[in-house]
Amino acid sequence: MRRCALVVVAVSVLSGCAGQSGGWSRAMEYSWDVATVDVAGETYRVLEHPGNGAAGGRIMTTPSLGKATEIGMVRGATIGLGSVEPPIERHRAAARARLDATGRAGCRIVEGHELIDTQFEFVFACDPSGERTPPPQAPAAKRSSKA
Repeated sequence: MRRCALVVVAVSVLSGCAGQSGGWSRAMEYSWDVATVDVAGETYRVLEHPGNGAAGGRIMTTPSLGKATEIGMVRGATIGLGSVEPPIERHRAAARARLDATGRAGCRIVEGHELIDTQFEFVFACDPSGERTPPPQAPAAKRSSKA
């Protein structure tokens, strides 16, 4: 556990300490039981929040240690101007893969944001029926009927 905490600190120092306010304290709430998933040919580490339950919860995703180190090196070498960090959509796909792999296909991701550099948090809600609920969609544009 101590080793994992040191790795998180080291990766974050290498990649800078941005993210949302309070991100560090939220990231430290997560269980250190790390699972991995593959998305688009890259490995992501996925951590579950200990408060997760049948109705939903939170998942944190971060790239592999090698990718996180690469991100930090590129940012350092380019004085923060360059980035090779995967977009939030890949992190969302990693969270989705974890939910699907753990029997929670009926859950939907309702919100996601960056906690600290390279680490994203996703909030998910579960439908007790077990069916996957599609995300809400914008209303269809009205068609004008000109004759």
